[in-house]
Amino acid sequence: MSRVKYGAFAVGLVVSASAFAGAVGDNGETDTALRPVRYLQMTESPRGLVKPRAEAKIAAELVARIDKLPFREGERFKKGDALVVFDCRRYDAELKAVKAELRGADRTLKSNLELKRHKAIGNNELEISRSKVDEVSARAEALEVRTGQCKITAPYSGRVVELFSHEHEMPSANSPLIKIVDDGALEVELIVPSRWLVWLRRETTFNFTVDETR
Repeated sequence: MSRVKYGAFAVGLVVSASAFAGAVGDNGETDTALRPVRYLQMTESPRGLVKPRAEAKIAAELVARIDKLPFREGERFKKGDALVVFDCRRYDAELKAVKAELRGADRTLKSNLELKRHKAIGNNELEISRSKVDEVSARAEALEVRTGQCKITAPYSGRVVELFSHEHEMPSANSPLIKIVDDGALEVELIVPSRWLVWLRRETTFNFTVDETR
């Protein structure tokens, strides 16, 4: 049994259906039928779709070769599991080089601060060294964000619906890599006649049968 939830002007109804876990097919949707309510005289049996509340097509900004895709289509994963792992040795090397440059710029700034206290350099030289530290620091932060995308982890537990790339490929930036769904939190989307709004109320109880699993 499920409870109806609907907006004031909605004809398409969305109901909670956590008890239907495992009824979703590979495309993330299951065609089903609404059975008559016990205490309401219905002459029509509207159709419905069991759908996940959360689904996502995951992409990445960086361009790198895919090293691992641990899960195949249809396989389950847990929150925090690695979904996509890139070969980021080039980005790691760039980050190390920038961090070394940042250490050098920071030493130069400290040296110039000491020279300034002894009035050995002017304000212009000091400000140039400060700007250099800010510039290199910003580059290091940008590379750290990019290397942080080298391993994409699951935001929730669920199932892989579709893979758009394969291991050893180098997809373009922002192109979809994998589609996932949370099949543990489902809902039913019903399309019912507008005349039902005359009697349909919030918390109306009804029977819903999933065609594939009965």
